[in-house]
Amino acid sequence: MELSHWAGLAATTFVAALLQAAGGFGFAVLAAPLFLLFVDPPRAIQLVIIVTTALSTVVLPGLRRAIAPDLLVRLAVGSLAGLPLGLIAFRHTDPVPVRVAVGVIILASLCFWACPGAVAGAERRRRSG
Repeated sequence: MELSHWAGLAATTFVAALLQAAGGFGFAVLAAPLFLLFVDPPRAIQLVIIVTTALSTVVLPGLRRAIAPDLLVRLAVGSLAGLPLGLIAFRHTDPVPVRVAVGVIILASLCFWACPGAVAGAERRRRSG
């Protein structure tokens, strides 16, 4: 692997970890599509899982009191139910259309979340000014 790929992975990991530290979630959402630019899909997913597990292990002791057990059980059951479907889809899809779809979804999500916030901020400034 080239040095530029290592640098890209390191920078992506730093920014995604910063996002998770600031917001409490989001590492995989940001890291996975960007890791796909630097390494093949199976390795990218493995790296995201490893780093996410390490980050969560470090953060978990401080958040133990904030965990809602009922919600945690529902999320775990849903994750276990969706895991086989995700593995089947991952195994039988062509990586190029998946990369394009993930990129489009992320850009659409960014536009959806950023644009209303920008509009609401401009509206607040207009009213207060």
